[in-house]
Amino acid sequence: MRKTLPVFFFCFVLLLIGIIIWLSIAFYNQSISSQKKPLIFRITQGESTTEIVEKLKNQGIRPQTHYLLLLAKWSGKLKQIKAGEYSIPSDATPKQLLEKLRKGQVVLHKITFPEGITFEQMLKRLASESALSHALNNLDDKAIMAEIGHSGEYPEGLFYPDTYLFSLHATDKQILKLSYRLMQKKLMQAWTSRASDLPYKTPYQALIVASLIEKETKKNRERPIVASVILRRLEIGMRLQIDAAVLYGLSGQDQLVLRHSDLTIDTPYNTYTNNGLPPTPIAMPGMASIQAALHPALSKALYYVAKGDGSHIFSNTLQEHNIAVKAYRKRVGAIDNSTIPAINPRFLFGLLNCQQPLIAHFPSRLTSDKQLSTSFTDVSLQQCYSVQLMWHLWQKYAEQAK
Repeated sequence: MRKTLPVFFFCFVLLLIGIIIWLSIAFYNQSISSQKKPLIFRITQGESTTEIVEKLKNQGIRPQTHYLLLLAKWSGKLKQIKAGEYSIPSDATPKQLLEKLRKGQVVLHKITFPEGITFEQMLKRLASESALSHALNNLDDKAIMAEIGHSGEYPEGLFYPDTYLFSLHATDKQILKLSYRLMQKKLMQAWTSRASDLPYKTPYQALIVASLIEKETKKNRERPIVASVILRRLEIGMRLQIDAAVLYGLSGQDQLVLRHSDLTIDTPYNTYTNNGLPPTPIAMPGMASIQAALHPALSKALYYVAKGDGSHIFSNTLQEHNIAVKAYRKRVGAIDNSTIPAINPRFLFGLLNCQQPLIAHFPSRLTSDKQLSTSFTDVSLQQCYSVQLMWHLWQKYAEQAK
């Protein structure tokens, strides 16, 4: 009798294991949950399979899934589960869940840096991304560049504007490293196929011009022409007179548009008071602007003026340019008041003070309020920019209403 007990116990254990295996296999291809929403759960570094099973259990996973995961643990199939965030469809089977965990198919988050963004704006986007781990907060630009392995480099323009995918708890440092490498790769690829007889001594000079192009126009067809204007001015020793560069030099004053008085403030980026290129890029240029800088148009244009719709009029001579400016002002000032819907002027200007030249473009109906007549003085250029933007949108509507 005593001899049969160990045999009986051994058989019982084998039977129990067999039942567990059979139950797991029986439910292997059934859905893991009766819920309709995908299951979102996170695995932190160092969590055991038992802890993962407990998390899934708390989210309503069917019991048979637990058995499968535990069996996978015993078999060694889940020894290298990747930490991260997982999204499991509610109709997924235990087999599919197991495969996701084995392969580390985590949820990918994304962060986008638009073309023309500055390094300061880039850092703000990184800091506001909750899915990232923040290793660079409270560091200045020099310290950040040292952290990513490029000590002594000025950061502006060195990072490629694009959309980057990352898993939960990736670091802002990793994103910057990737963006830096991508910009160097893109820039060097474009540099090797550049047009001949360009004045650039280094790819970095081309990057500076590309950043100017990026801030001057968003029209792809205009980028090579703007590049040509910049290079022609450099060739003849003419100052670039690019407002975006001046604004960049005044960035500490939180401005978005220029006052006339700003043009006399001598910073290294004031292209009205200094010859040649600014010392660094002023933004992160996209590939279209990089290509334009390295393949400028065959143009004799030396001037351009904004038309108010995002495009520009290019002129070869100052006389032609002055005519284009007058034509634009005439077109803006020629809007018939009768075609413009009644608008409360305080809606546009109630909290704003802008310079008289801007207000002069508006029809008399809007500027007749006596309470507004004494309020147009130098103030926040961000506010004035808002008015100009609203004006251009409103102007477009008025033209369509004619």
